[in-house]
Parts: sequence; C-alpha cells; structure tokens
Amino acid sequence: MSLKDQKDIIITFLENLFGKDDKISFYFLKKEKAPSENEVIIPFKTRKKIDPRKIKEIETLLQKKTDNKNLRLIRWSDVVSKIVPASRVFKNSFL
Repeated sequence: MSLKDQKDIIITFLENLFGKDDKISFYFLKKEKAPSENEVIIPFKTRKKIDPRKIKEIETLLQKKTDNKNLRLIRWSDVVSKIVPASRVFKNSFL
C-alpha cells in the first residue's frame, strides 16, 4: 500500500472517530525531504484531556487498517521536544 493510500485511510478513519467537539488536531510529520516508508508519526494536539487508552486503541486500529506496524500517534509536545528540534518541524494539519 502506498504512502498516499495510507494517508487517505488515516484521514478518513480519524475524521469518523473525532468530531469538532473533541477539539483535537492531527498533523503529518515531515521529518526529512524523502518520506520514510518504515515509520509514520502522527502528532496530535488537544485542548481536552483524552484517555491515553483510547489513543492506544485507535493507534492499534490504524496499524491494522494500514498494515503498518510502525504507525504511532503521539502528543505534539513529545514530538517537538524529544524527536525533532522545533526549528526543523513543518506542520501540515489535515483535521
């Protein structure tokens, strides 16, 4: 399955699970110029507290639906501070 097909599946799936009342934003992370086929990181920001078990369950469902075991949903603050320096992050909101 191509990266574009996976992205379309992820967008549709997350739109169906979360509404505007949840006040949550998801982003695709561009870590380098060439997209990595092995790892998909989807950071999220939220104004409401969301149960971490719900996020983990959704992550597992997305992994099954896209056949990508390296797909991860993580908090935006964890991305900027731990994985990627803030100066190298380009946000691309899709929801």
